[in-house]
Amino acid sequence: MEGETRDRIAALIESSRALSGGLALVLASTPPGELSASEMDALTDLSYEIRLNLDQLGEIWAQTTDELNRVGSHRT
Repeated sequence: MEGETRDRIAALIESSRALSGGLALVLASTPPGELSASEMDALTDLSYEIRLNLDQLGEIWAQTTDELNRVGSHRT
């Protein structure tokens, strides 16, 4: 696995952790009904960004796994 790929994976994981942690803190500390429509929109956007990061991570992982499998099958 190339260094650039590892760095992308690590950055996506770290970003997703930070975003999901922030989202969880806000949701856990906010009583029901206290979030405005704009705050709910912001949290929805944050949730979507986490999802995009995880989708990208899944794609990178699948590509990397395929490449490693191809390299491994050529060695045998």
